[in-house]
Amino acid sequence: MSTLPRQVQDAAIKQVKGALWRRGDLSYLLHATQQKMQAAMDACPSRSFFLLCSRRLGKSYLMVTRAIEACIKTPNARVLYLAPFAKDANEIAVDLAENILLEAPKEVRPEYRAQTREMVFPNGSIIRIKGVNGEHAQFLRGGAADLVILDECGIMDDLQHVLTDVVMPMTMTTNGK
Repeated sequence: MSTLPRQVQDAAIKQVKGALWRRGDLSYLLHATQQKMQAAMDACPSRSFFLLCSRRLGKSYLMVTRAIEACIKTPNARVLYLAPFAKDANEIAVDLAENILLEAPKEVRPEYRAQTREMVFPNGSIIRIKGVNGEHAQFLRGGAADLVILDECGIMDDLQHVLTDVVMPMTMTTNGK
């Protein structure tokens, strides 16, 4: 038990959390199972990694956290958060990001642009939130991405097409995942 006054303890915790945010290390926000999933992704030599998990385990929270970390760590990073429908992708990613970003220092906090469904970070990094069903995946072709997250893959119209024809070419020049 610490003998430091609560106010001093709180200030120290806030300072440590701020340093972790500026470094892009948000692992303290993850529960034990999410940390194991993150360690498995980090240890995987492949550029692609698939999580098959039960509902409510926290995989979307983990992936939005990873997207934010990537944007903080890498100036001008391009991250795509894809789900079957843009509305769903936006609701999932933005709701989770709002919760995750509660403790973020202002200097790393992104600006959310609702019209374009983008989170734009002060260092030039961007999280783009898009839907892929109904041939919308075609509109993503041609760009480059450092990280692409596909959520709710089980209800994507043509997952194989999204992966092989859209996502993988986007990560080739960036060595993205």
